[in-house]
Amino acid sequence: MDQTNPSNDFVKPLATKISVKLDFHSAVVEKCLIVSLWFCASIMFLIQLCGIFKIFNGIYVMFYQSLKFPKVKESLLSDILNGLELIFVSPLIYLLVLSLLKYINVVKPRSESDLNKKSRYLNNALLEIMTVKLLSVALFISILVLRSIDLVFNDEMSPHLILYIAVLLVILIVYYYVLDLLAENIKKHLKAE
Repeated sequence: MDQTNPSNDFVKPLATKISVKLDFHSAVVEKCLIVSLWFCASIMFLIQLCGIFKIFNGIYVMFYQSLKFPKVKESLLSDILNGLELIFVSPLIYLLVLSLLKYINVVKPRSESDLNKKSRYLNNALLEIMTVKLLSVALFISILVLRSIDLVFNDEMSPHLILYIAVLLVILIVYYYVLDLLAENIKKHLKAE
């Protein structure tokens, strides 16, 4: 008497179909993220060029135009700070897409049955994402400080704005240190494996 399980004959082809579809989906997502990464990189470089142009424009105004027009010096610092802000803002979207791409590469379906390797891949991805988050938070802090300096030199600071900026800075700094501690714990965990 043949004791084959009819449900087992149905499950294996279905599991194979699902695995093929998941592999195809992850490949499509990966290709889209790679195209997005190139697009974000080109936008990042354009924004950095705009920032560099604003900085050089501010320096040009400082050396050549301030002799003729004394009020131009006030816009000098604003131009330089705006240029620096553009340079600091430019890598944020690129870093976001890059971390998504790295995470998708790690968590996409794999044929490996070794759970230790999968865990190590996932921990490496989490470490890289933590690093990107740390860099992003540091960029946000520097942008906030630059904007605050610009507001101080343009006499646009009010007590309420100072309080809001201080609270936001404290939150960002605490978040940065929490992320840093998490990244260190992941590094220790990876070294222990």
